[in-house]
Amino acid sequence: MRKTRPAMTSRPPNLSDQIRQTFRLANLRHEAAKSLRGEDQVAYTKVVTAYAEQRKAEIQAYQSEYQTRVEAERKRLIDKAGEKNKSYQHRGMGADKFDGDAITRQAERNVRQDHERTLTRLDQQETEIVGGILERAAHRQEQRETPKRHFQKAVDRRSGQERRTTRSRE
Repeated sequence: MRKTRPAMTSRPPNLSDQIRQTFRLANLRHEAAKSLRGEDQVAYTKVVTAYAEQRKAEIQAYQSEYQTRVEAERKRLIDKAGEKNKSYQHRGMGADKFDGDAITRQAERNVRQDHERTLTRLDQQETEIVGGILERAAHRQEQRETPKRHFQKAVDRRSGQERRTTRSRE
């Protein structure tokens, strides 16, 4: 069974940020699929497979352990609400602000948000790694192309005046 983490204090991911992140990841995947070759393609495939497995495991764990996570979060919320605080506020006779349904709803929200944060973190990590693979591949491609351009420039057999004008790309 998985250890429960205390709820994160950070706010849940913004919808527009999630859409932007999803689009960026899809764009990187598309670019990688059409441009990567050889060892870069192998590295990309390993990364995508590993993160797909992690996502699948997280979703399965979330679905199978949902009630357990909610109960642990509910207990944490109740414990937090029951802590002594230094500020005394007179509540009146018999007034109790404990609402079990509200705590359960908050616990369910926290569990869902934690799950969404985990999936978002996985997407961000995959985006960074795939972006790095693409950058390294582009750098290697540039290194391969540079000697070819220099050689083409050196073997240019046009006359003096024609060489001084730049050749249009054909």
